[in-house]
Amino acid sequence: FSVFIDNEESEVSDLKIYDISGKELLRQKIRGNTAETIQLHSKGVFLIKVTDPQTKKTQYTKKIIVQ
Repeated sequence: FSVFIDNEESEVSDLKIYDISGKELLRQKIRGNTAETIQLHSKGVFLIKVTDPQTKKTQYTKKIIVQ
């Protein structure tokens, strides 16, 4: 799947993906206003969290279901 982040607050953000138990599966830096393709190798419920690396403020959180 792809994630598009409309990020006007900062140029670079941290993207983290967690499984439903809270285990971190993926961490990467993303640039503002870009689409990132994410490959998950399993089905289930996941949480996407985007944070500002300088302030640690959460900019975006979303639950996704991969079937």
